[in-house]
Amino acid sequence: MVGYNARVRALHPSGIRAALPADSPTLQHLAAQAFAEYDAKAARTVLRMMSSPGARTIVAERRGSLVGFVVVER
Repeated sequence: MVGYNARVRALHPSGIRAALPADSPTLQHLAAQAFAEYDAKAARTVLRMMSSPGARTIVAERRGSLVGFVVVER
């Protein structure tokens, strides 16, 4: 069972938090990787979404690296 728990922890983010301005380049890179086949300007689109009024960006971290994000609007 110990091995299973270690594998589960390795797969899941170690933290969820609000995005910081310093995260922007990494978020653009993640967006380009994830959405390039749907939007050739995915990085720019994500920046526009993040800066829209009422938008909040939440990031997932694993071992100090950003591994995912979500942009939500009120």
